Amino acid sequence: MRGEKAEESDILSRCGDYTVGQGWTEGKQAAILTVDVQKGYLVTVLRQYRPGRESRLIHACRMLDFVELENFTNEHNIPAERVFIDTAYGDQDRPNDDNKSLVACHAHGVWMWDPYTQQDAWKGWNPMIGHRAKEFNVMEKGVPVTKHWKIEVKVLGPGKAVHRYLWSKFQYTERLYLSSISGDGARWTLPKDVPAEYIRQIQNVERVKIVDPVTHAMDYKWIERGRHDYPDCEKMQEVAADICGV
Repeated sequence: MRGEKAEESDILSRCGDYTVGQGWTEGKQAAILTVDVQKGYLVTVLRQYRPGRESRLIHACRMLDFVELENFTNEHNIPAERVFIDTAYGDQDRPNDDNKSLVACHAHGVWMWDPYTQQDAWKGWNPMIGHRAKEFNVMEKGVPVTKHWKIEVKVLGPGKAVHRYLWSKFQYTERLYLSSISGDGARWTLPKDVPAEYIRQIQNVERVKIVDPVTHAMDYKWIERGRHDYPDCEKMQEVAADICGV
């Protein structure tokens, strides 16, 4: 069953008059880097944001390892608190591990082995993972609120606690495709030389209509057909922008 997907023309209509690597140089702005961890490499998306949530894609590329990632953050002056790393790969690697999220955070470079000091080095990057829940009920200042992301806190060891952001896959996929890419939300732009692989992967995510066989109620679900690393990074951008308040 085929579903609705973003057409190439719709994606290209989001292209601005700039090329890969060209960021804003004037006015208030903030950069966020999201990282999808794969076996043997990293997939990254760097976006700049302006007040009002306007954003532009600066880089969408692969990196070999966390050393290259750290060098990239230093080169582009991206503070650690604006780097968000997906930890699902480690979770899938250790399905029976009660501390799988913590192990994953360690394995994904949130803690990295420093060859100079011969000890673990805290990088301050933000671990996160998509969740099947559509919303989370949390307490803020003693008041119950409903959000599309929440913080999970666990202890890795003596003196080491780690927080990880959980986010609703459904809600942020809806926002990316039905608001940002569609043009119905804040101005969301791509470079005019956006990589062809980025476009292909954006199109690999489809919205499928489903009908309950008993109640006949209609709903939708999102499915992936092929690689979807770049759209995953873009969903994480939507989450990170909420977390950072840009």
